[in-house]
Amino acid sequence: MPTSRLSRRARPVEDRPYVPPPEPPMTGSALRRWRLGRGLSQVTLAALLGVSHQAISTWEIGTRPIRAGLRLTLTELDRRLAWPTPTVIESQARNQRLKRRARQ
Repeated sequence: MPTSRLSRRARPVEDRPYVPPPEPPMTGSALRRWRLGRGLSQVTLAALLGVSHQAISTWEIGTRPIRAGLRLTLTELDRRLAWPTPTVIESQARNQRLKRRARQ
């Protein structure tokens, strides 16, 4: 028994679930900016991610593609470790300087 033409047609667009476009892969320079912005060395970041420091280096240089999902991993690190923002760091340093001056 032949199948009807209707069963072979693609579903209308309204019936298809929305699939967001994939995020662009993270670049080596973006990874380097992320790492330096948090004051991490390549060795420290490698230990946090469970990879070698050579992997971090080759990702930053661009000789090896960055593994998929690294952006999510870095976001999770930010959330778990609660990195202070640069403005918080600057205000803490300023407060410490003011305390030292007040003691003198």
